[in-house]
Amino acid sequence: MRIDSVLAPIDFSPVSTVALNCAIAWARRFRANLTILHVRESRDPDADQVNLKLSGLVAPEDQDDLNMHALTMHGKVQEQILDSIRERRPDLVVMGTGSTTYGLLRRTNVSMVTVNAESRCLTFHRFLFATDLSAESDAVLQAVLDVAQTAKADVAVLHSVEVGLLQGTTPMGAYITPEYMEDARAKLDDVVSKAAERHVSIEPILTEGTPAQMILKTAEENDASLIVIATAHKGLLERALLGSTAERVIRKSRIPVLSIPKHMHSDVGKRAA
Repeated sequence: MRIDSVLAPIDFSPVSTVALNCAIAWARRFRANLTILHVRESRDPDADQVNLKLSGLVAPEDQDDLNMHALTMHGKVQEQILDSIRERRPDLVVMGTGSTTYGLLRRTNVSMVTVNAESRCLTFHRFLFATDLSAESDAVLQAVLDVAQTAKADVAVLHSVEVGLLQGTTPMGAYITPEYMEDARAKLDDVVSKAAERHVSIEPILTEGTPAQMILKTAEENDASLIVIATAHKGLLERALLGSTAERVIRKSRIPVLSIPKHMHSDVGKRAA
């Protein structure tokens, strides 16, 4: 996961302004190119005015420091954003939450940062990475460590197990034994070792509770500036729901959420901020 290019679709709503400020923060920290995209549903003659309006959303000092490009397209919003992603292949897309964003999360495998209108200004001091400790999530962990190392951020790694699972009350005989918890602690210890090799300060957290609730609670308790979750597209039902945990976190988080597809590999550039 390299962060050389950032795409920020903007519709001039308040939440998209928050997203743009977040995108600028990412572009600054990683010295990435920034493309600001606005999609008009009808073709009209004022494209130049729209581009000027887009550029006007960025402070002059940011325009001087960033390699920034404003782009206007016309057509169906989600389809045009998807086409732009396919054509430009951004490393990161930053958007405000909403139906268009949820649709994109279900249809693309690009890493995406989502914010809502109440999201705090993004800083890079502490990340919370929520993991299911699967082999697939280990690849995402490496990407998280890459980003944290470049951003000079600390990382808290959270694994949450639902209490009902521990009590054996789930349907179809599903049961997680105390041995599972011991294995989870061992895996978290391994995460700490990997982080130490990368010179990233990390804190392992093992909790019991509904994952989405514990992710949001732990992020607040640990003063996290960013939540990182791994996403995957497996079947029709998962695409429809986006995964209950991921969807709840993205919808309710008061800080930015970085969704990284589980297939991502670790190759973030080590460039100083």
